[in-house]
Amino acid sequence: MTTRTKGTKEPGPADDEFLQQLYRGGELLGAGKVTEAKEFLERAHQLQPRHEKAQNLLGLTYFKLGLFDRAADLYEMLVRDNPVDPTLRVNLGLVYLKTNALQRAAREFETATDLAPDHKKAHNYLGLTFAQMGEYGRAREHFLLSGSDAMAEKMSRAIAGEGYSRPPSAPSRPREEEEESAGPASAPASSGENDWGAQFGLDEAPRGPRAPGAAPPRPSTAAQDDDLRFAEDEGPPAPTDDHAFSARADEEEDEDPSLAAGSSLAEDADTSGADVEVADELPPTPVSEEIEVSEEPPALASDLDAEPGAAFAETSAALAASEPAPVARRTVAAATPPAPVVNPPMLTEWVHTVALPGVASGQPFTQGASGVALEVDGELLTRLEGLVAVRGQVRFQPEMKRFRGRATDKPFGEGEQAMVRAQGLGTLHLEPAQGRQFVTVVLDEESVYLRDACVFAFEEPVVFENGRVPSDLAPDLDLVHLRGQGRVLLSLTGPLRSVAVAMDAPVTVPLTHLVGWLGNLTPRVVPLMASAGGETVRGAVELGGEGFALITLGVR
Repeated sequence: MTTRTKGTKEPGPADDEFLQQLYRGGELLGAGKVTEAKEFLERAHQLQPRHEKAQNLLGLTYFKLGLFDRAADLYEMLVRDNPVDPTLRVNLGLVYLKTNALQRAAREFETATDLAPDHKKAHNYLGLTFAQMGEYGRAREHFLLSGSDAMAEKMSRAIAGEGYSRPPSAPSRPREEEEESAGPASAPASSGENDWGAQFGLDEAPRGPRAPGAAPPRPSTAAQDDDLRFAEDEGPPAPTDDHAFSARADEEEDEDPSLAAGSSLAEDADTSGADVEVADELPPTPVSEEIEVSEEPPALASDLDAEPGAAFAETSAALAASEPAPVARRTVAAATPPAPVVNPPMLTEWVHTVALPGVASGQPFTQGASGVALEVDGELLTRLEGLVAVRGQVRFQPEMKRFRGRATDKPFGEGEQAMVRAQGLGTLHLEPAQGRQFVTVVLDEESVYLRDACVFAFEEPVVFENGRVPSDLAPDLDLVHLRGQGRVLLSLTGPLRSVAVAMDAPVTVPLTHLVGWLGNLTPRVVPLMASAGGETVRGAVELGGEGFALITLGVR
């Protein structure tokens, strides 16, 4: 397998230090010596910041040490470079879930399931996220899709009100460094992080089969390492074939319905490992039978003595063009005990648990895990792309463009992209378009210029004008000038960022990443790169003056 190493050349003497640091760091990480591994992997990352294996291993190290902000930065970078990789989306979602950023976690898991509808671990983690948010009906649906019938049954009981209550969210704590001294043949003890099994009332140890000589069952906090983890992070796994996963999954089907959340996740990891391939050049680090390879971790130390540019242990189709075809899943013996029967919920009780979230008090733009609710109390300007429901009495009227303070006869957008004026009293429920996300900002008498495609909705007190930046190098840049006081909903393909602009330091932003600008700035479309014949290959906008350039990571 090969991996893309952007910004690097073919290996040579100059790469020796990088490879040394990467190999040693991965070796220590595979041995569970996370603190020591951090120093080597950080050095490797400094030497080649765009090397994806180094990014993955360092992100995994930060995750294990509880440095979730740093892990998020690395996985956000990997997701930006590989936007259609569901595994990286799951990894990033896990980081968000550990920091209790539930909406962000849900967004990443949902994107992963959109990219890979059969990604069982993504469905399972999404179920956990929805359960933590109190959306038991949606959680149940995803637990069923993941094959976690025990958790689906728990959600059914929660919906029916049978002694189940959602626990309060608790921020996770950094991993204890005592895990370095964990025995090589036993699963590491719980590191003191959130005990998800206890939170969900699933605190019994699994009764599934164990390796010969394994210790008797212990409470879930010890029987399984953290349920929210990259399952490869203890070292190279012994089983790498599909049968190991599918067989173990079916063996766990007859476990007690009161499985710990950790074992539920382990079950899911086992049932969804068909795509995992792990190189085995390094001597395998002993791990307990309880720890199985999953789809989350991109790499382990077992990959590191392959030729430079060896692949992560697990990548998406975007990186897997050179990977061998996956081994076909073998059929499990028919004698496998049937899965526990899940009682369907009462419809009259279930509907309340899956209701779309409404508008919170004092928050006319309320964002949920998968969409946004907009309050209409008088007038509101919005696009209708992604509209799923209208509650109340609301009517829509097409809005016309405005130039120099006057309305024109040109529509403000066309088709689903048309801007409309919503009038009346009610709530609009919308979901973002594929590959985009909503970001809400508040104007307090500021004046901001935004690209037309990035403006989704804004409150009526905000005044708008349409405009454009003409160009001979690229299509004219359509803009919306907003000023006043009120909320603005942006539709972006990534996080919103800013770059300061000074009189002596203009900022040039590729057209693909420009959202707009704030302050007294003058825009000019310029060629970022030209071909040998002088034709513009890639355009950009140069901003001069004083203010801030607003960018996103991947606007198209």
